[in-house]
Amino acid sequence: MNEMRKGMTTQIMEALTSPREGFKSIQESDLKRGALIVLSTAVLSGIASMSYMSRMPTDVLLSRLAGLNVDPGPIMQAMGTFAAVGGVIRVLVDWALLTLMMHALATLLAGKGSLRRFFAMTGFAFIPITAQQLLRIVDAYTVQPMVLTDIFIANAQMTGVMKVIASMNVFTVFGVAALALKGYAVSANYGSTVKKGVLVAVVPYLLFVVLDLII
Repeated sequence: MNEMRKGMTTQIMEALTSPREGFKSIQESDLKRGALIVLSTAVLSGIASMSYMSRMPTDVLLSRLAGLNVDPGPIMQAMGTFAAVGGVIRVLVDWALLTLMMHALATLLAGKGSLRRFFAMTGFAFIPITAQQLLRIVDAYTVQPMVLTDIFIANAQMTGVMKVIASMNVFTVFGVAALALKGYAVSANYGSTVKKGVLVAVVPYLLFVVLDLII
């Protein structure tokens, strides 16, 4: 008789507190749960990005970036929508593209594993990023608008090495935590060591940084 299926909350807590065992319990049937975590993260990312954009004085932003003096209303709405859509798409592409890249690399370095199950696992590995997006929403409404504007302009004007460094924003506390969880996911799904699993998780992100710069 099959073991009774664990609840989603239990699986989330186990993935965070005991990832070695927690990810072993995630199966192909948990793909919907993993996808739900990713979709929730994507929505929160979109809200956070739109919130940041809506907090900035657009007339000042346009004047300092492009020397324009126009009605900021329509432009603010368009920029907010663009930021929200971009935030959602980035999370979904992150999940889909990087999971496929990790699957290919893990198959070469470790052995065969279920792609459907791995998608479920990487979905659960997004939990730290979900927390990060919640904090971004809080931060968007507490940071001073002019401070936020200065940061946005500084990022937009980055070039060369500084642009490369800024693009590697995955290496935050939350990003590193997510990478570690993906390392455990690789280990559980492909039968590798956790150390090799972390390597498999990191390499596609470095390639993704290069792709991000090119785009």
